[in-house]
Amino acid sequence: MTGKSFGNGIKSFTISNGLSKVVSKAIIILYIVSLLLPAYTHTPGFFALIFGGLSFLWLGPAVIAWSANVLFFLVLFKKNYSPRIKRLLSGIGALCGLCALFVTELPVHEGSSTTPVSIGMGFYIWETSLLLLFLKSVSDYNKSKEQQGEDFLQ
Repeated sequence: MTGKSFGNGIKSFTISNGLSKVVSKAIIILYIVSLLLPAYTHTPGFFALIFGGLSFLWLGPAVIAWSANVLFFLVLFKKNYSPRIKRLLSGIGALCGLCALFVTELPVHEGSSTTPVSIGMGFYIWETSLLLLFLKSVSDYNKSKEQQGEDFLQ
């Protein structure tokens, strides 16, 4: 990871091209690993991904956290989005993912009752993949600005 100077912080944050490919693979691998681990107590990540979309019935933090998956896939697979849009969507996705910390109970038995839950290791790996995607998007944006010769804030 390189940058013009430490003082500019995220404005000059870039990842070299070789490392960028490694980071891209790491993002996907971390996401897949998170699906295999518990996202919450007794709830595997793949279960949270598949059925988390139903959380719109209860609203609250679960549906916001689940929407991070939609943003993740949009940023990862939509090639025609500009680096600026990818940076914005991946940042929003990483923030949405943090809403999973506020989920304290999940429905059981077809939603007729709920059970208390706590965050599992899968959440931390999933959130790491979201944060890495955001950092890669920031780097890609900064590289595009360097190529265009424009300032970060314009």
